[in-house]
Amino acid sequence: MVFAKIGAGDNYIEAESVSDWYLRNLAIYSNIITPIDAKDKYVILIFGQGRIPILKHLLQNNDDFEVVEVNSVLK
Repeated sequence: MVFAKIGAGDNYIEAESVSDWYLRNLAIYSNIITPIDAKDKYVILIFGQGRIPILKHLLQNNDDFEVVEVNSVLK
């Protein structure tokens, strides 16, 4: 990310903005996995393009989940 490279000395405002963005993704991830019950077969998530790669990465690295594309489930 280009924004993470902006800043020096005591001013890392852009890097802080990127960390806030990642923190928001982690909060979303936590809000996704917390209410899910072991009996739930599917959970469908709809998010914007900017959030999907991070959320997908987090879910793919959680052994409790299998990430599949929605079109394979809706057939």
